[in-house]
Amino acid sequence: SNYNGGSDNNWVAVAAYTFGGVFKLSGAYAKSEYEVTTTSQVKTKGYAVYGDWQIAGPHSLKAQYGKAKSPTGTIGASAGIFSVGAASNTGAKLYGVAYAYDFSKRTQGYLAYTKMKNDAGTGSFSKGTAAASVGGSQAFYGMGLRHQF
Repeated sequence: SNYNGGSDNNWVAVAAYTFGGVFKLSGAYAKSEYEVTTTSQVKTKGYAVYGDWQIAGPHSLKAQYGKAKSPTGTIGASAGIFSVGAASNTGAKLYGVAYAYDFSKRTQGYLAYTKMKNDAGTGSFSKGTAAASVGGSQAFYGMGLRHQF
């Protein structure tokens, strides 16, 4: 909370299921309530869905989609990056896909693409080192090699 004596409530529900031993579908839902003052509050909600498909042999494909919904509550109240305005469209979306190749049991290479998009009424969400812009989006390309010891 933003004042002495306030209370915040946060909870997350997560579930996953693997189909046929080759496709894992996961999801998460989060809800937070922040008591900003004795008379104002901010509520946020969001969800994400993930897919992980072991295609065949060393090949796999991973995908993700996430959505931070527009905060609700007392107009003008803010808690961290979450601020309640008179306008809606203050959330964000995230999309991503990655291809991975297992060179061995402990070494994996991957190529990835992710895009984060702020709704038209916000510039609060950023995924990277560049500042976010109102209604703007950021795209990321990546490649890597992971080795587990």
